[in-house]
Amino acid sequence: MSDTENAKEELSFEEQNELDCEEALTTEKFCFTYKLRFNDLLRFNIRNSMLGLENLFFWLSLIIIAAYSATSWGSMKAQGHAILIVLLVLLIWLVPVRAVLNAVKGSLVLQRDCTDTDYHVCENGFVICQDGMRSFLAYKKIREIKETKTRIYAKVFKNSGFIFPKDLVGVYYDELRAILTDRVGRKKK
Repeated sequence: MSDTENAKEELSFEEQNELDCEEALTTEKFCFTYKLRFNDLLRFNIRNSMLGLENLFFWLSLIIIAAYSATSWGSMKAQGHAILIVLLVLLIWLVPVRAVLNAVKGSLVLQRDCTDTDYHVCENGFVICQDGMRSFLAYKKIREIKETKTRIYAKVFKNSGFIFPKDLVGVYYDELRAILTDRVGRKKK
């Protein structure tokens, strides 16, 4: 190993992060600052809680029960109606209602703790500055990019990531989208 590699191995996480930030900032392309809004956090949390593979069973069950109800409702007795209604209420309470309630709760907590954040877009990643601290996020750590008409979601972990709302990113939105698409390469609509 070279002396540089040995020196990097001996650095603490904080020291390595600071080195990565300094190195990345030498290639900064642009910077934007904003504070996430409750609405942005809520949409991200609901999107993650309702559209994953984990909820495939819910959506299939709902479709089957709705189809069965539509085709058999007239031939059922009152007891059958009651059972189907209870099943639908339980199914809807267990997945979407609880998901929305949890998303609201999580968004309120995140919004309370959220402050203005500077995003320095650099050649190999972001330098993210918040509350006097900064950290480096390499593009290679972003798992996937999802884009809607008004936001870009850069997922780092299964249920977390960064939200870039078009109106808050402003004039850099198209450039940010192009960089993320180019560097991450996994864009989904």
